[in-house]
Amino acid sequence: MSISVLICDDSNIARKQLKKALPEQWKESALLVNNGEEALEALQMGNFDLLF
Repeated sequence: MSISVLICDDSNIARKQLKKALPEQWKESALLVNNGEEALEALQMGNFDLLF
């Protein structure tokens, strides 16, 4: 099962740490964005199963 994840945070370190914290058994494709505006643009372009 593949999970599409959108991770939004203004801290690069926080984004990377959150991606690392996802369960290893998940076959996720994660998109990391810097702010809410970028997150809204990404949400308009694609479907995500999970948003942080």
